[in-house]
Amino acid sequence: MVETNLEGTTLANCSAYKVSTWKLILNDATIQRDINVSRWDEAIITVDDLEVAQYIYLLLDNRKVRNVIDTITTKVVLVLGRFTPQRMATLHAIRNELRNNEYLPVMFDFTGPKNQDVIATVQTVARLARFVVADVTDTRVLIRSYRRSCRR
Repeated sequence: MVETNLEGTTLANCSAYKVSTWKLILNDATIQRDINVSRWDEAIITVDDLEVAQYIYLLLDNRKVRNVIDTITTKVVLVLGRFTPQRMATLHAIRNELRNNEYLPVMFDFTGPKNQDVIATVQTVARLARFVVADVTDTRVLIRSYRRSCRR
């Protein structure tokens, strides 16, 4: 289901085993309730969102996806800041130390242009990461970016 228009549709007490969804078109009138994501011969697992159904199926059916999620939530460390040339040595030292301790550093450099997609991605990764390391030397930039993202 790619860019499928489901506005005003009722998806209730139905099966969505192995569903694949991309950019569904939904609205407030769309009802999603008790969508079964399991095979007919397995324990019944239901969700109330078709896009979540796809995600749950991947978790249930694919060990590699579970391993990736486990890695993200246990090993990823988000490193945020404005990494000017003067701060690069510190950045590399932090990165190397994280790697030496079996963490997976994910870097976001706020010296370049920022847009809503970058801010949303940072927020998502921050929620999943084991912990966050932030260079708040110039907090005005981070605060302005955060405030703009909250207004939208």
